[in-house]
Amino acid sequence: MSEQPRLCYFICCTPRSGSSLLAEALANTGLAGNPDEHTTELLEPWHTGFTVADFRKALQPMLDRGSRDGVFGAKLMWPWLEDLSKKLAFLVPREGASVGEVMAKVFPDPHYIMLTRRDKVRQMISMGRAVWTNVWRSTEAANQQGRVEDLRLDPRAVDHEMRVFRDLEASFERFFFENGIKPFRVVYEQLVDRYEETALEVLDFLGIAHPPSLSFAPRVLERQWDAASDELLRQYYAAKGITPLSEVVQGRDSAN
Repeated sequence: MSEQPRLCYFICCTPRSGSSLLAEALANTGLAGNPDEHTTELLEPWHTGFTVADFRKALQPMLDRGSRDGVFGAKLMWPWLEDLSKKLAFLVPREGASVGEVMAKVFPDPHYIMLTRRDKVRQMISMGRAVWTNVWRSTEAANQQGRVEDLRLDPRAVDHEMRVFRDLEASFERFFFENGIKPFRVVYEQLVDRYEETALEVLDFLGIAHPPSLSFAPRVLERQWDAASDELLRQYYAAKGITPLSEVVQGRDSAN
Protein backbone atom coordinates (compact mmCIF):
# COMPACT_ATOMS: atom_id res chain seq x y z
CA MET A 1 0.00 0.00 0.00
CA SER A 2 1.35 3.44 -0.93
CA GLU A 3 2.17 5.78 1.91
CA GLN A 4 3.13 9.41 2.22
CA PRO A 5 6.87 9.99 2.68
CA ARG A 6 8.11 11.35 6.01
CA LEU A 7 10.67 13.62 4.34
CA CYS A 8 10.75 15.35 0.95
CA TYR A 9 13.47 17.27 -0.83
CA PHE A 10 13.75 19.04 -4.16
CA ILE A 11 16.84 19.65 -6.27
CA CYS A 12 16.09 23.14 -7.63
CA CYS A 13 18.00 23.51 -10.87
CA THR A 14 18.20 24.56 -14.50
CA PRO A 15 18.94 22.21 -17.43
CA ARG A 16 22.55 21.04 -17.74
CA SER A 17 23.50 22.22 -14.26
CA GLY A 18 24.58 18.76 -13.07
CA SER A 19 21.24 17.68 -11.64
CA SER A 20 21.57 14.13 -12.99
CA LEU A 21 24.99 13.81 -11.37
CA LEU A 22 23.73 15.05 -8.01
CA ALA A 23 20.62 12.85 -8.25
CA GLU A 24 22.80 9.82 -8.98
CA ALA A 25 25.09 10.59 -6.04
CA LEU A 26 22.13 10.87 -3.67
CA ALA A 27 20.44 7.73 -5.02
CA ASN A 28 23.74 5.87 -4.67
CA THR A 29 23.75 6.51 -0.92
CA GLY A 30 20.75 4.20 -0.68
CA LEU A 31 19.25 6.59 1.88
CA ALA A 32 17.88 9.53 -0.12
CA GLY A 33 15.10 8.14 -2.26
CA ASN A 34 15.16 8.09 -6.06
CA PRO A 35 15.49 11.74 -7.13
CA ASP A 36 14.75 12.29 -10.79
CA GLU A 37 12.48 14.29 -13.08
CA HIS A 38 9.25 12.99 -11.60
CA THR A 39 6.56 14.90 -13.45
CA THR A 40 2.82 14.87 -13.00
CA GLU A 41 -0.11 14.93 -15.36
CA LEU A 42 -2.24 18.05 -15.31
CA LEU A 43 -4.96 17.58 -12.76
CA GLU A 44 -7.91 18.79 -14.78
CA PRO A 45 -10.68 19.60 -14.59
CA TRP A 46 -10.77 21.34 -11.23
CA HIS A 47 -13.99 20.90 -9.35
CA THR A 48 -15.65 22.22 -6.23
CA GLY A 49 -14.49 20.41 -3.15
CA PHE A 50 -11.17 19.25 -4.63
CA THR A 51 -8.91 18.97 -1.56
CA VAL A 52 -5.25 18.64 -0.64
CA ALA A 53 -5.97 14.98 0.12
CA ASP A 54 -7.25 14.56 -3.44
CA PHE A 55 -4.14 16.29 -4.72
CA ARG A 56 -1.87 13.99 -2.70
CA LYS A 57 -3.72 10.99 -4.11
CA ALA A 58 -3.24 12.26 -7.65
CA LEU A 59 0.47 12.82 -6.96
CA GLN A 60 0.92 9.38 -5.37
CA PRO A 61 2.41 7.66 -8.45
CA MET A 62 5.10 10.37 -8.57
CA LEU A 63 5.72 10.08 -4.83
CA ASP A 64 6.07 6.32 -5.17
CA ARG A 65 8.62 6.63 -7.99
CA GLY A 66 10.76 9.09 -6.06
CA SER A 67 10.53 7.48 -2.63
CA ARG A 68 12.55 4.92 -0.74
CA ASP A 69 12.32 4.16 2.98
CA GLY A 70 10.11 7.17 3.59
CA VAL A 71 12.30 9.69 1.74
CA PHE A 72 11.09 11.37 -1.45
CA GLY A 73 13.44 13.26 -3.76
CA ALA A 74 12.89 14.98 -7.10
CA LYS A 75 14.44 17.45 -9.49
CA LEU A 76 12.53 20.70 -9.64
CA MET A 77 12.69 23.09 -12.57
CA TRP A 78 11.18 26.54 -12.07
CA PRO A 79 8.25 26.19 -14.55
CA TRP A 80 7.02 23.12 -12.66
CA LEU A 81 7.24 24.86 -9.29
CA GLU A 82 5.47 27.91 -10.70
CA ASP A 83 2.64 25.76 -12.06
CA LEU A 84 2.41 23.72 -8.87
CA SER A 85 2.24 26.88 -6.76
CA LYS A 86 -0.75 28.10 -8.76
CA LYS A 87 -2.53 24.78 -8.28
CA LEU A 88 -1.87 24.77 -4.55
CA ALA A 89 -3.05 28.36 -4.23
CA PHE A 90 -6.29 27.30 -5.89
CA LEU A 91 -6.70 24.22 -3.70
CA VAL A 92 -5.75 25.52 -0.28
CA PRO A 93 -7.37 28.46 1.53
CA ARG A 94 -4.18 30.47 1.94
CA GLU A 95 -5.26 32.63 4.90
CA GLY A 96 -1.91 34.36 4.85
CA ALA A 97 0.12 31.15 4.45
CA SER A 98 3.16 31.37 2.20
CA VAL A 99 3.59 29.16 -0.86
CA GLY A 100 6.30 27.32 1.06
CA GLU A 101 3.87 26.59 3.88
CA VAL A 102 1.27 25.39 1.42
CA MET A 103 3.89 23.15 -0.24
CA ALA A 104 4.46 21.57 3.16
CA LYS A 105 0.78 20.59 3.28
CA VAL A 106 1.36 18.33 0.28
CA PHE A 107 5.03 17.35 0.71
CA PRO A 108 5.90 16.41 4.30
CA ASP A 109 8.95 18.19 5.76
CA PRO A 110 10.12 19.73 2.45
CA HIS A 111 13.78 20.65 2.01
CA TYR A 112 15.30 22.53 -0.91
CA ILE A 113 18.69 22.17 -2.58
CA MET A 114 19.79 24.93 -4.96
CA LEU A 115 22.11 23.60 -7.65
CA THR A 116 23.89 26.08 -9.92
CA ARG A 117 26.63 25.98 -12.51
CA ARG A 118 29.08 28.86 -12.43
CA ASP A 119 30.34 28.57 -16.00
CA LYS A 120 27.20 29.50 -17.88
CA VAL A 121 28.93 29.37 -21.27
CA ARG A 122 29.81 25.72 -20.77
CA GLN A 123 26.29 25.11 -19.51
CA MET A 124 24.82 26.58 -22.71
CA ILE A 125 27.19 24.58 -24.90
CA SER A 126 26.19 21.44 -23.02
CA MET A 127 22.54 22.39 -23.56
CA GLY A 128 22.99 23.02 -27.29
CA ARG A 129 24.86 19.76 -27.66
CA ALA A 130 22.15 17.78 -25.85
CA VAL A 131 19.37 19.30 -27.98
CA TRP A 132 21.33 18.69 -31.18
CA THR A 133 22.25 15.06 -30.45
CA ASN A 134 19.27 14.10 -28.26
CA VAL A 135 21.78 12.66 -25.79
CA TRP A 136 21.11 14.14 -22.35
CA ARG A 137 23.06 11.58 -20.32
CA SER A 138 26.02 9.35 -21.10
CA THR A 139 23.71 6.37 -20.69
CA GLU A 140 21.65 7.57 -23.69
CA ALA A 141 24.47 7.43 -26.27
CA ALA A 142 22.43 5.00 -28.41
CA ASN A 143 19.85 7.78 -28.94
CA GLN A 144 22.28 10.08 -30.75
CA GLN A 145 20.67 11.78 -33.76
CA GLY A 146 23.28 14.30 -34.85
CA ARG A 147 27.07 14.62 -34.90
CA VAL A 148 28.47 17.13 -32.43
CA GLU A 149 31.07 18.06 -35.04
CA ASP A 150 28.27 19.39 -37.27
CA LEU A 151 26.82 21.64 -34.57
CA ARG A 152 27.23 25.41 -34.91
CA LEU A 153 26.11 27.69 -32.09
CA ASP A 154 25.13 31.33 -32.62
CA PRO A 155 26.92 33.36 -29.90
CA ARG A 156 23.88 35.67 -29.68
CA ALA A 157 21.63 32.70 -28.98
CA VAL A 158 24.08 31.47 -26.35
CA ASP A 159 24.05 34.89 -24.65
CA HIS A 160 20.25 35.00 -24.76
CA GLU A 161 19.92 31.55 -23.18
CA MET A 162 22.38 32.51 -20.46
CA ARG A 163 20.13 35.42 -19.53
CA VAL A 164 17.11 33.09 -19.50
CA PHE A 165 18.86 30.65 -17.19
CA ARG A 166 19.95 33.43 -14.84
CA ASP A 167 16.34 34.63 -14.72
CA LEU A 168 15.20 31.11 -13.80
CA GLU A 169 17.74 30.98 -10.98
CA ALA A 170 16.60 34.43 -9.82
CA SER A 171 13.01 33.14 -9.70
CA PHE A 172 14.10 30.37 -7.35
CA GLU A 173 15.95 32.90 -5.22
CA ARG A 174 12.81 35.05 -4.94
CA PHE A 175 10.82 31.97 -3.94
CA PHE A 176 13.34 31.16 -1.21
CA PHE A 177 13.40 34.77 0.06
CA GLU A 178 9.65 35.29 0.04
CA ASN A 179 9.04 32.01 1.85
CA GLY A 180 11.85 32.22 4.40
CA ILE A 181 13.56 29.15 2.97
CA LYS A 182 17.29 28.55 3.41
CA PRO A 183 18.28 26.06 0.73
CA PHE A 184 21.38 23.90 0.80
CA ARG A 185 23.60 25.19 -2.00
CA VAL A 186 25.58 23.00 -4.37
CA VAL A 187 27.83 24.24 -7.17
CA TYR A 188 28.33 21.89 -10.11
CA GLU A 189 32.03 22.63 -10.49
CA GLN A 190 32.57 21.55 -6.88
CA LEU A 191 30.22 18.56 -7.15
CA VAL A 192 32.34 17.10 -9.95
CA ASP A 193 35.36 16.91 -7.65
CA ARG A 194 33.42 16.12 -4.45
CA TYR A 195 30.81 13.63 -5.59
CA GLU A 196 30.50 11.49 -2.45
CA GLU A 197 31.40 14.29 -0.04
CA THR A 198 28.62 16.48 -1.44
CA ALA A 199 26.07 13.67 -1.17
CA LEU A 200 26.99 13.12 2.48
CA GLU A 201 26.67 16.85 3.18
CA VAL A 202 23.19 16.79 1.64
CA LEU A 203 22.26 13.82 3.87
CA ASP A 204 23.37 15.87 6.88
CA PHE A 205 21.28 18.81 5.67
CA LEU A 206 18.26 16.51 5.35
CA GLY A 207 18.87 15.06 8.81
CA ILE A 208 19.37 11.55 7.45
CA ALA A 209 21.69 9.51 9.65
CA HIS A 210 24.47 7.63 7.89
CA PRO A 211 27.61 5.69 8.86
CA PRO A 212 30.91 7.60 8.56
CA SER A 213 32.15 5.14 5.96
CA LEU A 214 28.96 4.86 3.90
CA SER A 215 29.38 2.56 0.91
CA PHE A 216 28.06 4.12 -2.31
CA ALA A 217 26.55 2.15 -5.17
CA PRO A 218 28.67 2.17 -8.38
CA ARG A 219 28.62 5.30 -10.49
CA VAL A 220 27.04 5.02 -13.95
CA LEU A 221 27.07 8.51 -15.45
CA GLU A 222 30.22 9.50 -17.33
CA ARG A 223 31.64 12.84 -18.39
CA GLN A 224 30.17 14.05 -21.70
CA TRP A 225 32.39 17.08 -22.27
CA ASP A 226 35.01 16.21 -24.88
CA ALA A 227 37.18 17.67 -27.63
CA ALA A 228 34.10 18.56 -29.70
CA SER A 229 32.73 20.56 -26.75
CA ASP A 230 36.10 22.29 -26.38
CA GLU A 231 35.91 23.32 -30.05
CA LEU A 232 32.43 24.81 -29.57
CA LEU A 233 33.76 26.71 -26.57
CA ARG A 234 36.69 27.99 -28.62
CA GLN A 235 34.36 29.10 -31.43
CA TYR A 236 32.13 30.99 -29.00
CA TYR A 237 34.99 32.93 -27.43
CA ALA A 238 36.60 33.57 -30.81
CA ALA A 239 33.34 35.04 -32.12
CA LYS A 240 33.15 37.28 -29.04
CA GLY A 241 36.78 38.31 -29.35
CA ILE A 242 37.45 37.11 -25.80
CA THR A 243 40.34 35.10 -24.42
CA PRO A 244 39.04 32.69 -21.75
CA LEU A 245 40.55 33.28 -18.34
CA SER A 246 41.62 29.62 -18.18
CA GLU A 247 43.83 30.15 -21.25
CA VAL A 248 45.37 33.27 -19.70
CA VAL A 249 46.14 31.36 -16.51
CA GLN A 250 47.58 28.43 -18.46
CA GLY A 251 49.73 30.83 -20.43
CA ARG A 252 51.10 32.35 -17.22
CA ASP A 253 51.75 28.90 -15.78
CA SER A 254 53.63 27.76 -18.86
CA ALA A 255 55.64 30.97 -18.89
CA ASN A 256 56.75 30.27 -15.34
